[in-house]
Amino acid sequence: MSRWVARRGWDVELIRLDGREVLRARQFGSLHAYCGTVRELEALLRRGGLTLADLIEVLPTARRTARG
Repeated sequence: MSRWVARRGWDVELIRLDGREVLRARQFGSLHAYCGTVRELEALLRRGGLTLADLIEVLPTARRTARG
């Protein structure tokens, strides 16, 4: 699923929880909230001194395959 990071140790992941997609917001690995909407996430980040524009998407890296 998708993942974003920001300064001050924040990371946000789109996960499936109890059959629905939610945004899991953590700071330095500690859970802050499960957000059901982007608006909820925006409010949480604002309290932490951040905005949605501060989030940077982490792109998955290509897996290397063994040759031989």
